[in-house]
Amino acid sequence: MSSDRNNSAKTIGRRPAALRLETKDADLGHGYMDGGWWPHSYDASKEFPPLIDALSDRVGSIERIGYDMDAWYSVSRKLLHGDVVVRCEGFHTVFTDTVSIISLAGARMLLVVVPPQTSSGVAETALHAATDITSTRNVRDLLAAANSPAGNVRTTGTAPAGRATTAMPAAHPC
Repeated sequence: MSSDRNNSAKTIGRRPAALRLETKDADLGHGYMDGGWWPHSYDASKEFPPLIDALSDRVGSIERIGYDMDAWYSVSRKLLHGDVVVRCEGFHTVFTDTVSIISLAGARMLLVVVPPQTSSGVAETALHAATDITSTRNVRDLLAAANSPAGNVRTTGTAPAGRATTAMPAAHPC
C-alpha cells in the first residue's frame, strides 16, 4: 500500500549523482540478497530515480519498487521512466533495510539498504558482503557484520513517507 495518495506520475531520468550500488552477477548469485545499495538520503524522490535507471540496465524495464514506508519520504505512487510507469509501493511489513525491485519481465531483486549516515568504510564492507556470491546472510546479519546501524536510523527533521509534510510534485499524469 503506497503512502502517497497522489495518482499522477513523476517523470524520472538520468541523474548525475554518484550511485553507490553493487549487485551480484545474475548468473552466479545465490543467497538471500541480490546486492547492496547505499543511498545518500531517505528522500525517495532523489534516490529512487538513479536506482531505477541503473537496475533497468540490468533487468529491463522496472515495473515496481517496494520499500518500507516508515523509512522513506517524498514518494510518489508512480514514477515515469521513459514510457514505463514504475509503481512505488510502500509497506509496513517490508524489512526496514531493503528495497525490492520487480521488472516487467518478472525479474526480482532484493537489495540491502545501507543507511545513508553509515561511514564509507563500513558501508563499503556491507556492499561487498551483500554481493558475495557464497553468502546466505540475511539483511540484519550483513549490516551487523559490517558494523552498520540497522533499522534506518534517520536524523532529526526528516519524516517517513506516510507522514511527509509535502508530496513530490507530479510532472506527468498516468
